[in-house]
Amino acid sequence: MATRSLVDATGTAIALAAAPRRIVSLIPSVTEILFTLGVGDSVAGCTIFCTEPAEGVAAKMRVGGEKDPKLDVIRDLGADLVVANVEENVRQHVDTLREWGIPVFVIYPRTVAAGVRLIEDLGELVVEDHVAHHVLRRDAVRLGLVRDLLVH
Repeated sequence: MATRSLVDATGTAIALAAAPRRIVSLIPSVTEILFTLGVGDSVAGCTIFCTEPAEGVAAKMRVGGEKDPKLDVIRDLGADLVVANVEENVRQHVDTLREWGIPVFVIYPRTVAAGVRLIEDLGELVVEDHVAHHVLRRDAVRLGLVRDLLVH
């Protein structure tokens, strides 16, 4: 994987030289997306509210909730990427993790199209193979079908 650089919802550039191997997800929907993208084995931790996929998250370290994550646990897990959300997570927590040198990718999708872009961005950050592209293609087709239904 070549170095990928993306700008997150806070305007912060995130650059990773390799696919992360110790991801912490602070958002339940992102946890599910990570498993769908085929990188569930790289998820080191998730919130107490992450329930899907049930068999995938059962053995993952729980790092607290969205508003009160256990930052020391995240650091001790050796997280090489944390995914957070503008509305669900506390900026001070994001800042602390970044001060510790942990890359944090903050998201804020507010439309279906932005949700599809989020999957694409996560795929660029975390996937070494083409799994993300297959998921994206499938979701783009679904998005097109939803648009067609709404227009007609």
